[in-house]
Amino acid sequence: MSASKAETVMVTKKWVGQRLKRKEDIRLLTGKGRFIDDIKIPGMHFVAILRSPYAHAKIKRIETSRALRQPGVLAVVTGKEIQEMTNPMAPAPALPIEYYPMAVEKTRFVGEPVAAVVASSRYLAEDALEWIEVDYEPLEPVITIEEASKEGAPLLHESLGTNLAWKKSFTYGEVERDFKEAEEIIRGSFSVHRVSSTPIETFGVVAHFDAHSQSLTIYSTSQIPGALFAILDGTLKAPHKQIRMITGDIGGSYGVKLGLHYLVLMSALAIKTGVPIKYVEDRRESMLGLQHGTETHYDVEAAVMKDGRINSLKIKLQENVGAYPQFPEPEGILEQLFTGAYKIKSYSLDAKVYVTNKCMTGPCRGYGRYNAAFLVERLVDITARKFGLDPAIVRMRNFIKPIEFPYESPNGNVYDSGNYEENLRKALDLFGYEEMRQWQRKAKLEEGRKIGIGIGFIVEIGTPNFAHFGLVSDKPPYSLMSNNTEIATVSLNGTGRATVLTGMAPQGQGQETALAQAVADELGISPDDVFVDPGFDSNVHPFTGSSGTYGSRFGGVGVSCAVSAARKVREKLLAIAGFMLGENPANLDIVNGLIFSKNLPQKAIPLHAVCGATLYHSLILPKEIEPTLSATSVAGVTSGSLPDPHGRLNNALTYASSAHVALVEVDDETGKVKVLRYVAVDDCGRQINPMIVEGQTHGSIAHALGWTLFEEIRYAEEDGQLLSSSFVDYLVPSATDLPTFEVDKIETYSPFTLLGSKGVGEGGSMPVMPLIAAAIEDALDVPVTTRAITRAHQSPENVWRFVRGK
Repeated sequence: MSASKAETVMVTKKWVGQRLKRKEDIRLLTGKGRFIDDIKIPGMHFVAILRSPYAHAKIKRIETSRALRQPGVLAVVTGKEIQEMTNPMAPAPALPIEYYPMAVEKTRFVGEPVAAVVASSRYLAEDALEWIEVDYEPLEPVITIEEASKEGAPLLHESLGTNLAWKKSFTYGEVERDFKEAEEIIRGSFSVHRVSSTPIETFGVVAHFDAHSQSLTIYSTSQIPGALFAILDGTLKAPHKQIRMITGDIGGSYGVKLGLHYLVLMSALAIKTGVPIKYVEDRRESMLGLQHGTETHYDVEAAVMKDGRINSLKIKLQENVGAYPQFPEPEGILEQLFTGAYKIKSYSLDAKVYVTNKCMTGPCRGYGRYNAAFLVERLVDITARKFGLDPAIVRMRNFIKPIEFPYESPNGNVYDSGNYEENLRKALDLFGYEEMRQWQRKAKLEEGRKIGIGIGFIVEIGTPNFAHFGLVSDKPPYSLMSNNTEIATVSLNGTGRATVLTGMAPQGQGQETALAQAVADELGISPDDVFVDPGFDSNVHPFTGSSGTYGSRFGGVGVSCAVSAARKVREKLLAIAGFMLGENPANLDIVNGLIFSKNLPQKAIPLHAVCGATLYHSLILPKEIEPTLSATSVAGVTSGSLPDPHGRLNNALTYASSAHVALVEVDDETGKVKVLRYVAVDDCGRQINPMIVEGQTHGSIAHALGWTLFEEIRYAEEDGQLLSSSFVDYLVPSATDLPTFEVDKIETYSPFTLLGSKGVGEGGSMPVMPLIAAAIEDALDVPVTTRAITRAHQSPENVWRFVRGK
């Protein structure tokens, strides 16, 4: 090879950090995606579910014979039959409630499945539901925590003897000492409302049992198939030799698509009937019975200094989890980010979980973390207002400093990296904070406009350490789970093209593109030559007990395991090329598909030639070289730990941060809040593809603005009826309701991941609720001595009431 060609080859383009267009979009935008409703199997039947009209009622009798005689109906099953076919679904470790995917003796929320029809079409199945007769004995419902905790309240689970499903207290640091040293004590009660993630595609399952091989194949939209695999396997009583789980393209999830109860129910029906069956929720069913975001109430005392520093917190938390504390509750409590980005010395937590006659709760973008963010950010703003300080200055005074990373928080979290001051300062500069403050004062004085500015700053965990489940029980072993691992296999074929298989099930995050970029850099090829197999198939893809896409884990373990596998393949490539070139592998490099000597670039061989020799001409290689170019690697929470005797542990692998600033205008006659400007600066470590990160940031801000200004799951307190079961009643924002988002970044690399990347998924949503609350207070010039906004939902009605002191 000539010297000029060698020089050209050595100029490489690094793909990580480039704004590449998403590879998967071509497939998705041209209608070539494979979603759950695209699955068609010969002989497939369809399921319709009869749901309880009562929030709380005994089931005295169910008559199904007339429904069974309807055209096209193959089977009709009730909860008692499902109980005989399945083991109970246990919730998170040590929570003493067992439940089934259908009501057995009584119903515990409106929309709980009572019976199911299997028929040759969904239409016939729906028609047959009308012929099922259920004799209910209505019982008094329990809707709120206040009702559930009253002495003599109706019991949801008689075996429990109470509606208090779980409680535990934690103390981290010298709380009483830090309170004595404080100059002021701030007290308040805060609440975060129940919401739904409302993905475009609802939850769906196709299940098929092959009696010949005793194998059960499940197609679903579940976002964590690897993590649910063992739970599902242990729940089904019917003999089965293998469960195969397949996930194709998923039309959004945002945490809600666990769907364990539907996976169990449809699997049992497939085994019972012997035919392939399909069930896909409609929107009303999704709102009624999939799962909702966590509903919490806090009573808090904060020990503060007059310069705005927060010493310590005393937190009493009550969580309403609905009828059943399903897996993985109460993870949202256990992750404990109550100190946020701040050097709060200590805190205590008294946590209680109550069951009520509402739908179950579970992960919903930022699972429990947006609740904690609302609490701590509200306390920062109230502290600033109390002492007449700028909220930006108060944050700066409380921030963990760059030199202090890795930083250990009071409860044992090890924050990997960050520069919170630079992060916030960059957001303020982008916003033009000082200039906007001047314009705000002028608009208020001269035009009478109610203009407010709000700031939010959060820390977001990536790759949660499941050892925190050990905090649920006081009995050893501390946990039934620990760590959080992901796996990837990287292979090269004989032409030098790479294939990547992982255990993750993406729902639109651009994983195919980002993984192709990361692997391409390691192997010295183009992302166009890297095929990331979409979806998940347990017979094809490697997986671990925690595989899936959730908890902002892709940038941590997701990327790291793929990079590690690619590095193993690279090492073998260089060893083989070194033999073929007569060169020390340590002196070789790969750039643009060419392996060459760094000392003598003319000494080179195409990567595809090495691949071809390895796979097709292995007799020319030394016998100790295995003729394959494939490697598998696992990545996990390397900085994680089991809980110590004081309940301290590191809850995650990475800790990203995000600074948001917004300008709002409040109409005090109607309570309507309009967001005029919105700025966000994220630090999610090294960005694999900044364009994808920006897209996720836009989407999560839009989602959280919906939660804050529009969305709320509402139940009638007198009878437990769901009042928001469609998009007529449950309002989600449209494009016209949102401002243009201005986004930027800083990058502090994580020392615990191979590329320095962190999770980014929830970073755009968590600051929004407290930020909007602060901006409304600022717009209305509400004296802190009078009152503060303490509820997260800023609907026009709630703002109107707040303006009038109601």
